[in-house]
Amino acid sequence: MVKVRKSARQWSRPFTVEALAAYGGLNFQLKADSFEPDANWEQVWQVWLLKPNQRMHNHHGFVRLRKIKENENSGFILKVEQQVINFYSLAVQQAEISCACDLWATPRYWKLTFDLFPFGDSHSIREVQFEKSGSYQNGRLHISSGGQNFKKLISPPLTSNWSFMEALQRFAATESHPVPQHFTMLDELDKIKENQTLTFRERKTILVGKQNVPVLCYQLTGAGWLPWFFYIDLKGRLLVAINGLRAYVLNPDTLSIHREEVSRLRNR
Repeated sequence: MVKVRKSARQWSRPFTVEALAAYGGLNFQLKADSFEPDANWEQVWQVWLLKPNQRMHNHHGFVRLRKIKENENSGFILKVEQQVINFYSLAVQQAEISCACDLWATPRYWKLTFDLFPFGDSHSIREVQFEKSGSYQNGRLHISSGGQNFKKLISPPLTSNWSFMEALQRFAATESHPVPQHFTMLDELDKIKENQTLTFRERKTILVGKQNVPVLCYQLTGAGWLPWFFYIDLKGRLLVAINGLRAYVLNPDTLSIHREEVSRLRNR
């Protein structure tokens, strides 16, 4: 692996998991806790972006998922909190998704709220607040927001970007399910991205902190975005997801890093 100083200008090489490690994005110690993808759990991924200069920070927020099982037949609840740092504000989304216990954690019913908090102000901007809800039953997608209704027929399989992260961990932990040739992604529960394909790429080892971690690498390709690369350890934990200039990283220090960064931005 070619070593790159963290002080070097980023974007000078393709953004791979090796580049992420070289830039310091994997400089932490993984938790040794056991993980059962089929059980109840909570995980927090750091939103990590390449930066154009040393004055900016790589940390840009987090995605927190909490899985709550109902029973084997009725599915599970996925609680979502996503906070993304923009130039002058903090965008906060919270969602609750009822998912089926199938291969892709198909979203059945959901509610989502969005708020935008300017730095320097503890109150959100009322004009951009919104709520939306939706359902997917028998191939019929229904989304309601601000008194507007959207309906469309979508053939299964269907997943969402957040429930996909849950499903992928179960998938990788067993390595026993065939991959559908095509499926539809409901990005942030309202943007339809069709003709998605997930393929297994390779087994490899990545360096996390000072530990060499065996992982399975999967690639997601399809309409609407650049390819995603997912790295899952042998416990089934999604350690890293990379897409374009952005990564999601299962850093156990994410929430403390986030609090410090938001405090810095509010007081600058």
